[in-house]
Amino acid sequence: MQPVANVFFDPMILYVKADSPWKTLTDIVNAAKAKPGQIKFGAATPGSVEHMIAYQVQKVAKIQVQPVTFEGGGDLLLAVLGGHVDLGIGEFGEVASQVESRQVRVINSFTENRLPRSTIPTAKEQGLEIVVTKFRGLLGPKGMDPAAVSYWEQNIKRVLDKPAYKQYYDSVFLLPGYMDRTQYRAYLDRMNQTLRRYLKEIGVVN
Repeated sequence: MQPVANVFFDPMILYVKADSPWKTLTDIVNAAKAKPGQIKFGAATPGSVEHMIAYQVQKVAKIQVQPVTFEGGGDLLLAVLGGHVDLGIGEFGEVASQVESRQVRVINSFTENRLPRSTIPTAKEQGLEIVVTKFRGLLGPKGMDPAAVSYWEQNIKRVLDKPAYKQYYDSVFLLPGYMDRTQYRAYLDRMNQTLRRYLKEIGVVN
């Protein structure tokens, strides 16, 4: 496979059920320190961005939690709402409707800056230097026709600028993150290095 273009960044957040006693990331860290290994921390499977965040929270905050893995964000959300896990890590778009209906409360994002039009604090604002980005882009088969790659580069950029599409992706909190093939390849190389270090630390690869 080869990079074609990156399109979006998908903000990752930490959330709890609306009636949770925890209002801030500090509340969660203090609770985890008081009860090591007892807080159930829901995330996707090892190797995923969500699991990487859960690992980093434990490492940076120096806490121990009970990780519970799920196949997808929908399953995790149901587990949080049902009280089967204490908190979840996922994409804001997965829980936005539950936030609006006050069933879920977002504790923080793991973005560099606050999300547009949002009062949700970042992890950094709450004392944990954790910024993790989930990116969404296009790959093609290795050796893809350069003219075809150029077509996608040009038109993705054009579509992102369309007001109607911008209104849509803003509504689901996707952040435009256009990168052409060269920028995207360099970005993926950096991300792969980060991923390899994390997988080594959790013992998945040597």
